[in-house]
Amino acid sequence: MIAMRGRMLWLMVAAVAACGGGSDEAPDTGAHSMRFLGGSGEPPYGDYGVVIPIAGHAGNIGAGDFTIEMWLKAEPDSLIAWGGCRSAVGEGTSWLEGHVVLDRTQAGAPSFIGLALFGDAIAFGVGDQDYVEGGVCEPAYFNGGGWHHVAAVREGSALRVYVDGASTHPLADYQAGDLSYQGAASGGNMILGGWKARNTVAPWRGWIDELRISTVARYPAEPAPDGPLEADGDTAVLYHFDDIQGSTVLDSSTADPIDGIRQDSSDWLVKYDAETPF
Repeated sequence: MIAMRGRMLWLMVAAVAACGGGSDEAPDTGAHSMRFLGGSGEPPYGDYGVVIPIAGHAGNIGAGDFTIEMWLKAEPDSLIAWGGCRSAVGEGTSWLEGHVVLDRTQAGAPSFIGLALFGDAIAFGVGDQDYVEGGVCEPAYFNGGGWHHVAAVREGSALRVYVDGASTHPLADYQAGDLSYQGAASGGNMILGGWKARNTVAPWRGWIDELRISTVARYPAEPAPDGPLEADGDTAVLYHFDDIQGSTVLDSSTADPIDGIRQDSSDWLVKYDAETPF
């Protein structure tokens, strides 16, 4: 199936080139990813990414176990070193010092879930309504320009980040409560690929494919995937990024789908792209 997907994509691109067509974005059929690339803005950066309106949906994870996973690829040598990424217990906000790829903070409240890349690590941080924070920094090399499967997992009192199936720096005793969004529906968004609020750290540049948010801890019980992800009864959000529908990003989960919103800005551009990991 993976080989067939790649073959179909090659034929599609070849046909477009032969016809002399093209634009700044991939054709609207076939396999795609979402690309986050530089714009003309200056710091502080913000107002860009894929907006996921989680309030009132199963995608508002955090009350129990969950998994946030995706395939991602950073532009080569585009990430800062991990000086701010610390693996000590309680360093839940370390992710704010990196290139943010997922931001579910909320104004005026302490709870958050965040994921950020450094050149040689990935940071996963959380905080509950009582200001109990926790975080992990998983060493991994992202500046080489290759695709990687990453999964941020909460399982009971443990926090882990898996990179290509490996997790070496878990936080094993995180005693926290509900991490889910508690505010008004109007602010209940998770941002994929960028900051929810403005920040001076340069945005992340690269590609994301196959985002899946689940209401269970999938790993290590399940093997690391080597192809497109599938929806099941524990899937809250699944974005394949294959069907281009303007600013709407289609959710392929079935129980409680949440279509996302692709949001460009002068700071940063968010485009569909033919680059995929498969």
